[in-house]
Amino acid sequence: MPCVGRSAVAYWVMGLSNSFGYTVLICAAEDILSKFAIHSDEKFLGSARQCNASSTGIILLADIIPSMVAKAIAPFFPLWMNIRIFLVVLMGLLGFALVPTTNSLLLLLIGIILSSLSRGLGESSLLSYTVFYEDKSVLSAWSSGTGAAGLFGSIAYAVLKALDVRTHTLLLSLVILPLIISVCFWVLLKSPFVEIEEPSETTPIVTLPEAPQSISEESFHSRIQKIPLTLKYMAPLFICYYFVYVINQGLFEMSIVKKSLLDYKTQYRWYQVCYNIGVFISRSSITWVKVDSIWCLAILQGINVVFFTCEALFMLVDNVFVIFAVIIWEGLLCGAAYINTFYKIQKEERAEDQEVMTGITLVSDNIGITMSGLSVIVIHNTFCNMFKL
Repeated sequence: MPCVGRSAVAYWVMGLSNSFGYTVLICAAEDILSKFAIHSDEKFLGSARQCNASSTGIILLADIIPSMVAKAIAPFFPLWMNIRIFLVVLMGLLGFALVPTTNSLLLLLIGIILSSLSRGLGESSLLSYTVFYEDKSVLSAWSSGTGAAGLFGSIAYAVLKALDVRTHTLLLSLVILPLIISVCFWVLLKSPFVEIEEPSETTPIVTLPEAPQSISEESFHSRIQKIPLTLKYMAPLFICYYFVYVINQGLFEMSIVKKSLLDYKTQYRWYQVCYNIGVFISRSSITWVKVDSIWCLAILQGINVVFFTCEALFMLVDNVFVIFAVIIWEGLLCGAAYINTFYKIQKEERAEDQEVMTGITLVSDNIGITMSGLSVIVIHNTFCNMFKL
């Protein structure tokens, strides 16, 4: 297999494996809360709505904050890929082994934290590493793989739960994911730093004219100074992800269509599937569709927040397929914001700045998700108390 083809395949599979577990844990939030008695069966039935005593934002925060910490720290240290991938694999194995096998809430949280740290370090490291490949198919492949993780993970969870497969069995199967990453990185992936054997005057070393030619050796202070350069990318990406997760983890569960053949939990699971369909399509489309203004995507996502807020309050839509369509649109916007942000960095910024700027910018989506998790708890309790009256 040619170098570019092998590397693109490796990046697609690593993107899939790195994000798949996160998707499954988010989709399993309701079942995890039930298992550990955090979730009460009490429903607030006012205005025909169903409100859980605890928001799924609790699981969101447990799964996202450690990842955010890893992404925030990683860009300010050298990109030593072998060491980083070893830590990704180790933490992933421990985390995914703990989550389904423990009956202790403390150990459950430790397992989620380890898997979250693994995912955050993996995404920061592997995405930053793409800047060294002249052929940007690896960036597209990574983005598509992460989108596929959301789609396949949410569909697999929804279908297997419909077939009465135990949540414990589904979660235990995730332990294979870190092993797949290790094989892809150390066996399948080709290094971007390729040299011609026995170079001579007529066969010089192959260089990458449009990509950085070596891993940055900048000091911690020098990396910190690049933060202001990334704000134009971070701000719209932060806002877009904040809006998305306010919808997904706060408003989805209160936007359930009463007159539907699908029950409450089934609708919630298929909402996640629809969202991930949109994400997968847009994250895989950078070759054909490019969006120059990330701010436009953030504004459109804000309109979606208004729609779902009105739906949660007034139950305006009585056809679940209308909700499905809007959710797919929401996913399209979010996926486009992600891939176009990092594509712009690699096309518009100086080669020597791309590695660090990519890593720094990446943390903005996690900050948005974390802030939304905090907001969701407030929104959830406020709305449910309103419905209770």
